[in-house]
Amino acid sequence: MSLKNRVKLKIGGTELVVLSEESEEYVIEIGQEVDRRISSHLTVNPHLSVTTAALLTALDLCDEYRKSTAAQDNLRAQMKNYLEDSARLKIEADEAQRQIEMLKKELRDLRQRFNVR
Repeated sequence: MSLKNRVKLKIGGTELVVLSEESEEYVIEIGQEVDRRISSHLTVNPHLSVTTAALLTALDLCDEYRKSTAAQDNLRAQMKNYLEDSARLKIEADEAQRQIEMLKKELRDLRQRFNVR
């Protein structure tokens, strides 16, 4: 188990200390992003409370997370299909190569049999 980092953040005007196994720089970046998004909601609608802006930010982040997860699942499915297609095509190419070799041998045999070059 790695050591937890204590990181002091200020988000939406509230100071807090976060314990994380992530690096301090990473936690600060995440905190700054959340603070920026809360501030953006407050700028667009100054009548919002910080709590409401934080809830809207949480909804935005959850929406982005679900959409990115769905996109990842879609990409995984596409990759699986491409890999299956690739494997099938390799088998077909190998079979075609075997047929080519067999036909070349048959052609050599026929040429020898009929003395044709």
